[in-house]
Amino acid sequence: MQAAPGCRAHRTPLTPSRRARQGALNNACHNTLTWAQPPGIPTPVPSDSFNVQLDDNGNANAVVWGGPSCAATTDLITADLTVPPYTTAITHVVIKPPADTPPGLKVYPTSLVEDSVTSSVAGIFYAEFPSYDSQQQVTFSDDQLYNQCHGNIYWYGSEEVLLSAGTKSASTTLDNNGNAFVIAIGGPSCASGHTLGQVELNAAPYTTYTHGFTVLSPRVRIS
Repeated sequence: MQAAPGCRAHRTPLTPSRRARQGALNNACHNTLTWAQPPGIPTPVPSDSFNVQLDDNGNANAVVWGGPSCAATTDLITADLTVPPYTTAITHVVIKPPADTPPGLKVYPTSLVEDSVTSSVAGIFYAEFPSYDSQQQVTFSDDQLYNQCHGNIYWYGSEEVLLSAGTKSASTTLDNNGNAFVIAIGGPSCASGHTLGQVELNAAPYTTYTHGFTVLSPRVRIS
């Protein structure tokens, strides 16, 4: 899961921060939420909230993990500015129960504005294979993202497990429905541009799916 809140550019002597909150989601995941702000590593202590530092354009990205044993739910996510005018940004997250889903690869979000200070990014790579491929090994990769971030890619699986660091790819295991996800955290010093994510089944018939991802240059998203 990823929250990528943005807010109006706000100049103060000190860079303001936002506190992202997911109280109901934390309850649904039995108080297991952990967080990271790219290019940082996940926080070791579970919490229902997390402070992120806004960049010069008033944007911040955060990654949040939950589980194991999260309940299916639809919950509100808020991001609160911690200095006046105490603006709040909101969105929703939907956790669906396990199910067979149409095969393919999706990258969330499909585009993301990189941080203007660290030039860092993050994306969720979510693969869906036919259920008869369940429990098989798959490999996620993104050659262009690796090159754009000068090799500074960290691949995480569920429960904040670091699968691979400084590599173009990472492998994990499909669940009982043929699904799997990884989170790629890139930075510092990633270049903007379009990339092509890929996931491949590690055994015959070596099925491969792809999906695009775009790193956008730093910019103000809200005028």
